[in-house]
Amino acid sequence: MPGPERTATEVLDRTVFDEAPCLGAIIDVEHRLLRLNRAFSELFGDGPTCHQAVKGAEEPCPECVARQAMADGQVHVSDELGRGPDGAEVSYKVRAVPLCNEGGEVDQVVLLGLDTTPLTALRVELAEVERLAEVGLSTAGLAHTIKNLLSGLDGGKYMVDSGLSKGDDDRIRMGWEMVQGYVDQVSALVRNLLRLVKEDERRPVEVAPGELVDEVVQMLGHKAAAYDIGFGGQVEPELPSIRVDRDGIAAGLANLVANAIEACMWDPDFDEEHRVEVVARAGDPGWVVLEVRDNGPGIAEEHRAEVASRMFTTKGMRGTGLGLVLTRKVVERHGGRLEFTTATGVGTTFHIELPVTEEA
Repeated sequence: MPGPERTATEVLDRTVFDEAPCLGAIIDVEHRLLRLNRAFSELFGDGPTCHQAVKGAEEPCPECVARQAMADGQVHVSDELGRGPDGAEVSYKVRAVPLCNEGGEVDQVVLLGLDTTPLTALRVELAEVERLAEVGLSTAGLAHTIKNLLSGLDGGKYMVDSGLSKGDDDRIRMGWEMVQGYVDQVSALVRNLLRLVKEDERRPVEVAPGELVDEVVQMLGHKAAAYDIGFGGQVEPELPSIRVDRDGIAAGLANLVANAIEACMWDPDFDEEHRVEVVARAGDPGWVVLEVRDNGPGIAEEHRAEVASRMFTTKGMRGTGLGLVLTRKVVERHGGRLEFTTATGVGTTFHIELPVTEEA
């Protein structure tokens, strides 16, 4: 009985290994292929070593999970790229399981893998679908914005024309102020669009965070003062310089400040002494944070999830939604993060987190 049982076990072992749908191979400490199953050989073919068979390389991978398993006797998992016999790229997930001999030393490693190429292709297709959907939504939002701006210009034009026909100077002045306001919005819209399409023209330079704060405070101080909104900047001492596209980051920061000022302008709480602060401070090690704080009405709870979406604005005909899009794109291109905290009736703070060096 022992003989047939052992034979049956060996047959079962070989059958399960060879016919398993996952990739399977056994290698020794020299990375030589001792055994491979049908799925492995069909996907990669064979070769004297695993790196030659899977990647067509003469040397083991720099971050070889099999080598790591041999070194510490632990199971290691990794996502990898290989080459099929026809040279086509193959993505796969591999698990390296160490096998010990009678002396307790790792002398072989079992490689168990899963071909993730179809899943990777599906992810690429989904990303493209999402991108096209995003383009469609952005285009629809932009068309709606332009329509609103044209309607506003028509309204201002009507006020000017009717004022001229009636000799009503107050009506003319009101109409002209409407026209000026909407022309300013058209100009801002065009500037933001140009920045969005010129994103590849980034020229990083070393800049002190305090310089960005001072620049934005000087740029928009008159707007805050015109509406009796307190405005100023705070810079922590000894902050490191950051390597960024200065114009892009300054424009993004200015967009957040303009939004904060307008939030205070349109706050229904007229008794609030509104104030906007631009702050530069240290973040996590290796990071600098630029903040824009306001004590306006805050972002309504039903809108908070939409803040990350393209073309989002709570300003109705007064806004285009592109300012936040521009800021987010610029920050993300620098490997940074744009986040916010808000409370209804208390105010909102936007945080731009940037790595100190471009390499980070």
